[in-house]
Amino acid sequence: MIDTKPCWYVIYTKPRQENKIYKQLLDNHTKCFFPQYKTLRQWHDRKKLIATPFFPNYIFVCIATSMEFVNILKITGVCGFVKLGKSPAKVSQAIIDQIKLVINGGQNIAASSMCFQKGQTLSIQNGALSGLVCEVVVHNGMDKILVRMDLFNRNILLDIPIDDVLSFKKGA
Repeated sequence: MIDTKPCWYVIYTKPRQENKIYKQLLDNHTKCFFPQYKTLRQWHDRKKLIATPFFPNYIFVCIATSMEFVNILKITGVCGFVKLGKSPAKVSQAIIDQIKLVINGGQNIAASSMCFQKGQTLSIQNGALSGLVCEVVVHNGMDKILVRMDLFNRNILLDIPIDDVLSFKKGA
């Protein structure tokens, strides 16, 4: 069921319970990752920057023992672990690192579940995001850099300097 060495898994939460569950996981000294970005929300009387989850209803947890697995399932608001077949789906450290790199290195980040048409494929050569493969797309009338996350069918849109990207040729 669960290996004895720490692995990343994904828990599915009830809607809008992510922050509460994330705080409980931290209080229980569970290694977890809950990626968020700031977005400007407008109400009729004010505007406010709020933290919005990149992956609504999902939190990444790094656990090693069956006891940790059971304790996480006991937290109010946790629906269960995301599964592949009958066993919990593992997420590689490389994917966690890539998400962290994108979140920490991009400016004007936005997440989207929209399906974008494939455009020109580029490779980011400079800056914190160097090494990532991305695409140029038009979103809300502006050119953006799109990093596709195969996890949960989400896309991450970024504004980065054009000097930091170079054309990418497949097979090179």
